[in-house]
Amino acid sequence: MPPNDSEPPRRFAIESELREGEQLLVLRDRAGSASATIWPAFGCNCLGARLPAPDGQVRDVLLSPPSLDDLRRQPSWWGIPLLFPWPGRIPQGMYEFAGRIYRLPALDAGGAAIHGFVKDRPWRVERAEASETAAEVTATCSSDDHPETLEGFPFPYRLSVTFRLTVSELELDFEVSNPGAAVLPFGLGAHPYLLLPLGPQGRRETCLVQVPAARRWRLDTLRQLTPPAAPSEPLSWEEVTEPVSGAVDLRVPQALGDRLYDDVFTSLAAAGGESECLVAGPDVGLASVVRASAAFPTLVVYTPPGRPAICFEPWTAPPNVFNLAARGLDRSGLMLLAPGAVWRGTMRLLLRSWPAPAGRHGPSTGAGPSGEPSPDQQEQRRA
Repeated sequence: MPPNDSEPPRRFAIESELREGEQLLVLRDRAGSASATIWPAFGCNCLGARLPAPDGQVRDVLLSPPSLDDLRRQPSWWGIPLLFPWPGRIPQGMYEFAGRIYRLPALDAGGAAIHGFVKDRPWRVERAEASETAAEVTATCSSDDHPETLEGFPFPYRLSVTFRLTVSELELDFEVSNPGAAVLPFGLGAHPYLLLPLGPQGRRETCLVQVPAARRWRLDTLRQLTPPAAPSEPLSWEEVTEPVSGAVDLRVPQALGDRLYDDVFTSLAAAGGESECLVAGPDVGLASVVRASAAFPTLVVYTPPGRPAICFEPWTAPPNVFNLAARGLDRSGLMLLAPGAVWRGTMRLLLRSWPAPAGRHGPSTGAGPSGEPSPDQQEQRRA
């Protein structure tokens, strides 16, 4: 049927872009000029995003790679790397699960397996749709498409992500399903690099950081967990986490100054079923915001040295989660997905005015005086 030339084009579109010999997908808002660019053939990384600000301008919100070769060399340094089936580092690439010890084949320069194996592999685009209200792309990465990933991780999996650009935000919906005959253990995270400062008049040192976390993981303790697990009493919550204080108590906004963060937080407050963290530029009256569903009870704050960005990373679990769970901690965050079962989680990126409108995600911790998670947050914990 011939096209109807009198019919106006839809507000949203999905366009194909050839860059440096690679095919990229661009989700675009024709009316507002917002966009998100995805590279399905390399980790389904969202290389860049331009989102609408309350003042009507459209601004870049992500630190993009100078070239695609830069991303190839450092897959977790730009855009929004996706981390599965574990976020963070596993020392020596060795982990224990269900009484067995496994060894992962790919280690970094420090001798650890870091951030899973989907961040630099090709993904399969399953769906691309545009309408008057959104542009959506769904892509998958699975053990069927990448059987080599079962070496050291012999658990069939299917990971799906839907990127959704709307008039106000970029949303990522995650879905993990278990096509195997046994339990699928996993962790999942996203690693968005938010661009700093927030505008040409902004300054990094005056940016304010806010994270609604009452506790953080003791990374030194987590790094010492290697298999086999010694017979002992199960690890306690107090042994592996501690209350936030000083420069890492970000429940009330703190100036970034020259600080460098590499901290893993938990006991996150939630409003409307989501946690919210942000970096604000008081001199530009704007904040970059990351919101995550309760499926992500861990949040990493990372400021990459020498690069103009801050990362708010929603994770399902802390680093080295397999070995943490093997020590019997009942809040390790390790997901245990039964055959045929499905897990879902969502994160969203947006810009909003600063100071915040009254009543939206204030500095309340959502936790009791001891910093323990609320009952709703405890319900989100897994083995």
